Amino acid sequence: MIRSDRPRILVAHDGVVVVDKPAGLPSTGRTLDDPQCVQGWLMTELRRRKVWAVHQLDRDTTGLNLFVTRKALVAEAGAWLSRGEKTYLARVHGRWTGGERLITEAIGRRRVGRGWWPALDAAGKPARSKVRARTVGETQSLVEVRIETGRSHQVRLHLLAAG
Repeated sequence: MIRSDRPRILVAHDGVVVVDKPAGLPSTGRTLDDPQCVQGWLMTELRRRKVWAVHQLDRDTTGLNLFVTRKALVAEAGAWLSRGEKTYLARVHGRWTGGERLITEAIGRRRVGRGWWPALDAAGKPARSKVRARTVGETQSLVEVRIETGRSHQVRLHLLAAG
């Protein structure tokens, strides 16, 4: 896949829209039509049709973002969303020595300045990620992360917990 600094619509069918999100652009913004995010850009591309993010990628993460229109929400009442699996590929620093591993560290929130930020927290909500190595190198590794729950920053926090 060729990356650019602009989002691209890859699929738009029956109210489901898949967007190739570049790094440096958040998936969603402070409002539904915030022009500084993929969601706002997509609403402009779709002639002001409202869309909702099925999931979000961090601002600096590239990848596929899934959005739905009201048509998809009404047609399936969201049931198809629960049948999907979320699998991510992540390039991590260092040599992955964990083999295949289930990470179950709970995720909560920690106060940072005047706000809150997701963090590993034993008193937080349960989270489960299955991680397995795809390619292991001396200075970096490529791992596959399949999340069974959908907590904010789960992939990054669970990989941090794994070292």
